[in-house]
Amino acid sequence: MSVGFIDGNQRHLSAAISPAVSLHQLWSWSAPWLFGAVLVLVALLGFWTASGADDGGTYLFGFAASGLALVLLLWTLSSGTTPQLRATADSDTLVIEISILVVLAFGGVIGAALTDSVAIAGAGYGLAAASVGLIFWNLKQYFDRSEQSDDIYR
Repeated sequence: MSVGFIDGNQRHLSAAISPAVSLHQLWSWSAPWLFGAVLVLVALLGFWTASGADDGGTYLFGFAASGLALVLLLWTLSSGTTPQLRATADSDTLVIEISILVVLAFGGVIGAALTDSVAIAGAGYGLAAASVGLIFWNLKQYFDRSEQSDDIYR
C-alpha cells in the first residue's frame, strides 16, 4: 500500500510549498551577493599581486586594486544594494563628464607609455579603456533618454 495524496490535493500542496520565482527576482536577490564575492576576490588578488611584486609599480597596483575593492565592498554593504551607474540627464553635464573622461583616458595612455612597469602600463591602458567605455555608455543612455522624451510628445 502506498501513501500519497489524491492528484488534486498534491497539485495544491506543491503550489503552496514552492511558489514560482521569476528570474528577475532571483537575480535581484543574488546579484548583491555575487557582486560582493567578486569584490572579495579582486581584493585578495590585489593583495596576492602586491605580495609577489618585483617592482614598485606592481606593488602599488596590487594595493590600489585591493583598496578600491574593499572601499566599494564597504559601500555596497552600507547601502545594502549593488551600486547603480546613473547616466547624466542634461547635455551640459554630459559635455563636462565626457571632457573629464577624455582627460582620464589620455592620462592613462600617457602614463602607460612613460612607465617601465608592466602593472602600471596595464592599469593605464585599463583606465583608458574604461574611460572610453563610460563615454560610449553615457552617450547611449543620453540619446536613449532623449528618444523616450521625444516619443512622449508625438
